[in-house]
Amino acid sequence: MTIRVLFLINGLGLGNSTRCLAIIDELSKLGATIEVVTSGNGTWFLSNRAQISKIHKSEPFHYGAKEGRISILKTFKELGHTLTKFFRNRYSLKKIIEEFCPHIIVPDSEYTFTRAQKGKIPLVAINNSNVVFFSFFRFSQTPRSIWAQFFGVELLDLIFHKIVSDLVISPALDQSLSRSSKKFLQVGPIVRNLYQRKKPLDQNRKRVVIMLSGSIFGTQLRVHRQNYPFEIDVIGCNAPAGWQSRDQITFHGKLLDTFWLLSQADLVVVNGGFSAVSEVFSMKIPMVVVPVPKHSEQWVNGQTIVNLGVGVMADEASLEEVMLLAYEQLDDFRNSYRTLQPTMNGAIQAARKIISLAKASLEIK
Repeated sequence: MTIRVLFLINGLGLGNSTRCLAIIDELSKLGATIEVVTSGNGTWFLSNRAQISKIHKSEPFHYGAKEGRISILKTFKELGHTLTKFFRNRYSLKKIIEEFCPHIIVPDSEYTFTRAQKGKIPLVAINNSNVVFFSFFRFSQTPRSIWAQFFGVELLDLIFHKIVSDLVISPALDQSLSRSSKKFLQVGPIVRNLYQRKKPLDQNRKRVVIMLSGSIFGTQLRVHRQNYPFEIDVIGCNAPAGWQSRDQITFHGKLLDTFWLLSQADLVVVNGGFSAVSEVFSMKIPMVVVPVPKHSEQWVNGQTIVNLGVGVMADEASLEEVMLLAYEQLDDFRNSYRTLQPTMNGAIQAARKIISLAKASLEIK
């Protein structure tokens, strides 16, 4: 019997879509039939994929914003509008479920499903809020600027999944952590197959990639130097208005395939989204992580990279300076990668677990 899997994917940025695609690829190899509900960047990125039978568009959810930054206050002020979207999406999801009849539902940062659906169809979420929660208190000198987002969003996310999800598949970069429990299954980083490398580069290619988030909260690129000791490829945004073209800097905009640029990079500057950091980490490329301001998970991801010794953190103002300093430390970062224990393939682990739970549910019925 063919297992039918329905993915519910947050389409605000690209991270949820890239890691779900990695799982979808593995599920497709196992013979599953897959449909996806998503929005925004998710629709753009996942369209025309042979592994996906059908994509259903939903209305996007997002944080409230003030001056281009996350605003928890505005997020709560817009709760009424958000709830209206929620109920419209929930009605649409009900119709999709009736037509597709999935054996299992896999949400990734999507909360349209409800407790009422629990017990009929297994809910297996992709979410690492348990790792974020543990790391938030594990790291010292946690900046106060991220506390509101942590307690107002990340903590609620953890509580939500503990109550609603049947199982949570939780990817982690630091394999020394052991956060598995009855509800949370810790797996390795969930990345696409191409985005894995056995060892770091041995020689410099004199190339740096700046890969900015597809979210509206992504870092604004500001580079001022006229000369760099390397070429720079910028992914995720177009050249700013009034940009004076420079031979060393190339803007590529949004790309479906970033591998061909990342594979040549000595260093990657990236926002702190978990999926983007995971793919760079799995390719064993030193990195500069620039967390979105006031975002606790992104800060935790950046601090994890620092603790593992494979990169540094910066903010928007110091990006250029830190990038140049990090380039001088490439050998140190690469040596740290060589000392880390191998990571499991989280996408394969997740796909196998999803299939086994779907089959177990069918046997019970």
